[in-house]
Amino acid sequence: MSKLLTTLAAAIALAVALAHGEPSADPVDTQIQRDLHFHIAELADDAYEGREPGTPGEEKTIAWLQKHFAALGAEPGNRGSWVQEVPITAVTSAPSAVLAIRGPDFSADLAYGSEMMVATQQQVATTGIAESELVFVGYGINAPERDWNDYAGVDVTGKTVVILTNATDSVEHGKAWGDERLKDYTANHYHKPSDEYDADWDLSGAAQEVMLLLEMGRELAGNRDFPNWHEGVEFKRARDASLQQ
Repeated sequence: MSKLLTTLAAAIALAVALAHGEPSADPVDTQIQRDLHFHIAELADDAYEGREPGTPGEEKTIAWLQKHFAALGAEPGNRGSWVQEVPITAVTSAPSAVLAIRGPDFSADLAYGSEMMVATQQQVATTGIAESELVFVGYGINAPERDWNDYAGVDVTGKTVVILTNATDSVEHGKAWGDERLKDYTANHYHKPSDEYDADWDLSGAAQEVMLLLEMGRELAGNRDFPNWHEGVEFKRARDASLQQ
């Protein structure tokens, strides 16, 4: 699914620009959904090979984005360039990784790949967690506006938090409906050939995101201050270095 999510992100970037383009008799929502379908269908094509960074597929994706931004009348903002150099580090989990779980009356050593998956965002050769107490906190949600806090009354200091992913309790249809949808997706669509672009997708939610991003862009364009990365973040160092060139 990550292939299509990154495709959607690129399509949304173009749709934000298109939402500010030529007027049309169609409702804005309809225009944006049509544009999203157009770009997703193209970028999800096998010819782009998944668009992974550092591959020919990424180069094709960048060329597509540049072509259509230029067609809209946009101009490159990085000293005449459409792109900015950003260092990227690939982190791959070793197949020999083992997850060992111990309890008063329980013991398990889970093998990587067949029984568990692990990953890290730390750019180090090796990493691990040892002798860390596990604390289960449901979905790990803290939403005061919904009177929902999975962390209420739970001490997680110095411990490893265990959460459930893929929440299935649908606001509109209920939990049973969500459970069934997740079960069907996992069994029949997750990382299978059916995980492909579908022209019948309802992209109304994505269209709302486009309008939100457009409003954010307008707000930033008229503001004297511009958001920046926090001190110590690698992307801030890269951006500051680029500004000095």
